[in-house]
Amino acid sequence: MSTNPSSQSSQPVFDELINPHRSVFASGQRLGMLRAPMSHWSQIWNRRSLISFIVSGNLRTKVINTLLGRLWHLIPPVVQIAVYFVVVNYIFGGGGTRPKLVFVTISVGILHWSFLNLCVSNSTTAITSNDSLLKQSPVPPVVFVGVLFREQLQHLVIKMGIMAVILLMWGPELSWRLALYPVWIGMLLLNTWSLGLIVATLSVFFRDLEKAAGLFILMMMYLCPVIYGVDFLTANIGPVPLIDLIMLNPFAVNFAMIKWSLLGSDPIAMWQLGLAACSSLGLFLFAHQVYERCRAKITKSI
Repeated sequence: MSTNPSSQSSQPVFDELINPHRSVFASGQRLGMLRAPMSHWSQIWNRRSLISFIVSGNLRTKVINTLLGRLWHLIPPVVQIAVYFVVVNYIFGGGGTRPKLVFVTISVGILHWSFLNLCVSNSTTAITSNDSLLKQSPVPPVVFVGVLFREQLQHLVIKMGIMAVILLMWGPELSWRLALYPVWIGMLLLNTWSLGLIVATLSVFFRDLEKAAGLFILMMMYLCPVIYGVDFLTANIGPVPLIDLIMLNPFAVNFAMIKWSLLGSDPIAMWQLGLAACSSLGLFLFAHQVYERCRAKITKSI
């Protein structure tokens, strides 16, 4: 009996793309606090070719039959910047005395926030929207969270380019603080990944999160110095300064330090920065434990 050599040779290649290291995913043993993130990121790294393939396909699909194509990824944050600029500078500010500074401050906040917003809001369907592939092939569900993260990371790079132009045109003079900007971007990526992984995992079992995630993100935006600076937080809630309460949130500290590096905004206390760093690390470990405990049940629940 004759067989087709090309089909025989292509099948192992496809299998390797989908599941290059079967032993990693096949293990049903629950991993510990430190081993779980290493294992999950190993699964993502081993399937980076598959992730690139899916991301390329998603980007092509989203721009088919559209006039503006990939510009639609930039239109929402640009509209948000324009709206908040009018509200903050002209409605609440009575015309404003420093419109350029207000515009740059809002732009820096919104362009970074849009990355967090899109990652978390879209993570509600990151796993459930790929249910057919999960049922037919042994792809770890965390890979699809990696697909979403990789896709939004590409958009973030473009937004950072736009932000750089805005800063060079209207921003303050560059200083040594800019050298620490990659640290705060790394912190933003860590926090966004952690929150996105939690939402993506729990959305498989609690579909209400698809509705609640948008409200949660909107509430968090107003509780973080996204459209305002740290110097705006001068009020007290009883005997406690408002800034001390706001800065208990690691995301608030994250945006405060981004603006500190780029705009020279007021710094925060070292204890607030240290607490945020510990909270970000704890959130990262907690997120991977949530996924690890639910991993075996995900395919059965979708």
